[in-house]
Amino acid sequence: MQILSNIDDIYESSSTHHLALSHSIKAQIVQHLILPFETVEATNDYWNDYKCYLLIIDSLDTDKEINETLINAGMPDALKRVIECHEYGIVLVDHDLDSDKSTQPRCYLLTMSITCDDGSGNYLLLPLINQSKYKNEMLHQFNLEQMAH
Repeated sequence: MQILSNIDDIYESSSTHHLALSHSIKAQIVQHLILPFETVEATNDYWNDYKCYLLIIDSLDTDKEINETLINAGMPDALKRVIECHEYGIVLVDHDLDSDKSTQPRCYLLTMSITCDDGSGNYLLLPLINQSKYKNEMLHQFNLEQMAH
């Protein structure tokens, strides 16, 4: 699991923020994250001012690993807030099939939660192949249980 507080980290390949996501998914994420602000720079400025972030659960993350990451980051209730206070969710489809040599497109759930009156909040990116309890809870929240398999 990773926690990003800057949109630029989505495309960076540093040792601390390497995302194993295709270009197609990264582009779709950025498109949704900047929607209210129109530019990456304006989005980053707002995120810095209001402490917004993107939680990225990897396909192999377990419930234990997710919880440990959140506790170590000082945000043990972050996923609980995402599940209980989501504003919207959208399924992103990976159109870069060659990225993992798969014949089936990989799908991700991207959700947004506003957690304070000032508009601050967070996003969650969750691959639908992940087997954590959080995936099942989010699919239930969005009536997407048929996508669990």
